[in-house]
Amino acid sequence: MAYGFIGRSNKFWHDLSNRLSVLYKLNDLEDFMDLMKRFALMLIIALPLAACDNNDGAAEEVGQKLDQAAESTRDAAEDAADSIGDSAEDACEEVSGENC
Repeated sequence: MAYGFIGRSNKFWHDLSNRLSVLYKLNDLEDFMDLMKRFALMLIIALPLAACDNNDGAAEEVGQKLDQAAESTRDAAEDAADSIGDSAEDACEEVSGENC
C-alpha cells in the first residue's frame, strides 16, 4: 500500500501510539495526540525559562545599567525632596518663631 507524506505521518503516530498505549493506557490516537500536545506545550513554556539562566551578554549589561540609572535617579529625587522639606521647615520656623 502506497502512503503519501500525510499517510506515513499518520501511520507513524498511530504505530507509536500503539506501542506506548501499554505504558500510558491510551485508548486511541486522539488520547496520544492530546498527550503530545501537552508535552509540546510544557516544552514551549519551559525552554525560555531554562534559557534565562545565562547572565552574560549585552542585554544583561544594559539591564544592569538601567537599574543603576533608576536607583541613582530615585536617590537624587529623595535627596531633593528632603532638601525641599528642610527648606520649608526652616521657612516655617523663621516666620512663626516656633519649631514646625
